[in-house]
Amino acid sequence: MNALRVAQLDDLDQIASLEVEIFGANAWSRAAVAAEVTAAAGGSRHLIVSSCGERVVGYAVLMCVGDTADVLRIAVQPEHRREGRASTMLAALRDIAGSRGCRRMLLEVAADNAGALEFYVAQGFADIHRRRGYYAGSVDGLVLEKPL
Repeated sequence: MNALRVAQLDDLDQIASLEVEIFGANAWSRAAVAAEVTAAAGGSRHLIVSSCGERVVGYAVLMCVGDTADVLRIAVQPEHRREGRASTMLAALRDIAGSRGCRRMLLEVAADNAGALEFYVAQGFADIHRRRGYYAGSVDGLVLEKPL
């Protein structure tokens, strides 16, 4: 089942665990994840989770500033990839961004993350900037944009 819902404070431990599992050396700390969950509960961020029963298997974080929606995270547990979860979460983030008056979405991705790049290009994102050595291991970060 691909259930999508707004994250709750009770999801913090599962999201923090997934963050480390998925992003490794580039993972947000537990405190940073807690800040995002708290900010979402307060309305300054939008954090949604994709769940399988009671278990969180994916999550996405959006920040809207002016007419720009910044996708801070989209992550899906490896064994639940290619099930449409990232597409469903990205569509939900697009809807949120549109309702907030945003005209474009931005995100960044590691240049060596071929699967994510393929996904984002298929979703209509285009490469607009390269941040040299942005990620651990001196991996470049690519900034991608999609008009809304």
